[in-house]
Amino acid sequence: MEGQPNDAPAQGIPPKKNKGLSVGFNLDLSVIHVYERSYSLDSSASDQDESKIWKKGDFLISLIALTVGFGNIFRFPFTAYRNGGGTFLIPYLIMHTLVGRPIYFLQLALGPGDDWGTLRSASAFNESVLGCNDTDLSAAFNVATGEKSSVSLAQLYFKNEVSSSQRAITLPNAWEGIKFFIIPDWTAMLNAKVWYAAVTQCLFSLNTGFGPLTMLGSHNKFDHNVYRDAWIVSGIDLFTSIFAGVTVFAVLGNLAGTLDVNIKEVTYAENELALIVFAQGVSSFTWLPQLFSIMFYLMLFVLGVVTATAYAGAVVAVISDQFPKITRFYAASCITMTGFVIGLIYVTPGGSVMVRLADYYGARMVIFLMTAAEVTGVAWIYGADKFLKDLEFMLGKKLGWYWKFCWCYFIPGGFTAILLSSLAQGLYAPLYKGEPIAGFSIILGWMFTFVAISALPIGAYHSVWSIRAGSFKKKFQEALKPSDDWGPQRSDLRREWIQFKEKTS
Repeated sequence: MEGQPNDAPAQGIPPKKNKGLSVGFNLDLSVIHVYERSYSLDSSASDQDESKIWKKGDFLISLIALTVGFGNIFRFPFTAYRNGGGTFLIPYLIMHTLVGRPIYFLQLALGPGDDWGTLRSASAFNESVLGCNDTDLSAAFNVATGEKSSVSLAQLYFKNEVSSSQRAITLPNAWEGIKFFIIPDWTAMLNAKVWYAAVTQCLFSLNTGFGPLTMLGSHNKFDHNVYRDAWIVSGIDLFTSIFAGVTVFAVLGNLAGTLDVNIKEVTYAENELALIVFAQGVSSFTWLPQLFSIMFYLMLFVLGVVTATAYAGAVVAVISDQFPKITRFYAASCITMTGFVIGLIYVTPGGSVMVRLADYYGARMVIFLMTAAEVTGVAWIYGADKFLKDLEFMLGKKLGWYWKFCWCYFIPGGFTAILLSSLAQGLYAPLYKGEPIAGFSIILGWMFTFVAISALPIGAYHSVWSIRAGSFKKKFQEALKPSDDWGPQRSDLRREWIQFKEKTS
């Protein structure tokens, strides 16, 4: 769409700078952020800086590097193990198809770049205390430090994974562990907590609700095929999780046979389960186990760097763009040092307990609620039909009923049913070494949740009262409408978009 002659601004759209709220729902540091951009409605000024646009293939590679990570090799195996192996796998496959992939696509589609304007849909529902300007540094930060290692990361990861898996499935009693992983207990699947674990694992594994997806997507060209990318990356994510699960449970089956115990009694390990199992598997290699051990831990290091880069970049962008006087270098330095100091808590003697609390109260529950709010805002307040028409115009193809069914019905209804069922069965404390965490730690955990969730009503209040529209009722109604500048910002594209809506309405 570049290289077209400049046209006069579309009728009713003045060629001047405006500010609006771009739909970038970020859950960085447990706070949802909505991007606030400054843009020009003049077609000559709306083209993105070439340095801020992904080159061909770079976006997809960066998505794979971000998505395929600790959620697959660390979190998935211990979550499956804790929830009964195959009893968890079936709900996970269902939730990945009907929840994970649709939300992943939605968040990528919410950031099509500066050629598209801003959506204030459900701002009273989804805005937060903080707004931020365009996420230039985040994309540059990821391109500079993450993308360059993403190809080698993917090669290194799958090479280690394949090597470990080949050895693991040949161990004695390995198939006993694999059967535990793939054969479900149908009665236990009625437990709502298993489905809750499956949903939250999907969100963690695909990195939905954390911010980097929309941030990365905002540096695409207007007509970039995020539909294709969503299918490819979600498929790779699912394959990698199952592949890692087979490897881990094969080794667990071997350990169970060696110790002569039931596979459920092999270990109470959670986050560190993958470390224990992979180390056990690598040590059983007959050829240079030391070399494979070095490669495995090098893989983990690179994996952590790439993932942390994306999250840190999003947080840095929030601060530096909200406070322009703060240099990006200073913001990045402060964020990384602060993160390092906070991270020291997790390596103290009580750090494992803090990890469980932060995971259960400060992340898992928060992501569950915030993602439900985001999907509901787009699907029901802005309107799924409108959003699908916008996507049809951007992608050049009409999307099927699958997306509307998931966004409008399955995700809101399923999330509500899972939450109510979990509450009916009773809230449970996270486990540490097989025992529930109790005492002041639980109070601290609920404080994590309260602080994070408070961003939702505070953001809604801020959104409503910042509108100059007389009574509270009018302000609230105005806050639930898309902003006037939602849609293509280039005049030629905007005319095509208006004609497209009239033709398809």
